[in-house]
Amino acid sequence: MGINMNISKIPQTLAAFVLIGLSSTAAAVCIQTGASQADQDLWATHGCWQEYYQWQYQAYNMSDDDWGGRGWNDACNQNLEYPKHWNASYLVNYGLQDNNNQSFHGTVDYRATGEAASTNYHGYLEHLPTDDLTIFGSYTYGLFTDTLRTSCLLYNPAVANANPASRAGDFMHEGWHGWMIEHSYSNG
Repeated sequence: MGINMNISKIPQTLAAFVLIGLSSTAAAVCIQTGASQADQDLWATHGCWQEYYQWQYQAYNMSDDDWGGRGWNDACNQNLEYPKHWNASYLVNYGLQDNNNQSFHGTVDYRATGEAASTNYHGYLEHLPTDDLTIFGSYTYGLFTDTLRTSCLLYNPAVANANPASRAGDFMHEGWHGWMIEHSYSNG
């Protein structure tokens, strides 16, 4: 018994699936049921600092279109991705010591690699979440806007890298890829 298919309807059916896919946002697959001890400890130093996260989403070029369902509308729930993201950026802003004997750069450089503004390190940048479980983060050059993605693995409390220092380190690491692109540097 075979399947009869009208070939002339395939392009219309395919177009309908593509439009449906583009018009709906896929639900996140990230585990959002808890926070690492490091997230909780850092959170205890600042609580839910509304002025900070209202500054942070702009400084990191984040929006509800991308972070909706990931804590955007619940920025004080430390179990969710967006609050964990701003918690990590808080660490970069207030937790680093400008000590040249113990770090390669000062806070100003580390902030510049992760924040959205176009700098010597990268072009204009946006931060996006990704459900890709094969990476911690990625950097993609764009004609007008570069993209830094952070994976569920940096937000899942059961994963060792799901802590504010690792997450913040990923912002910086991926930002250095932007520096490499800006300066036509290839490391193979």
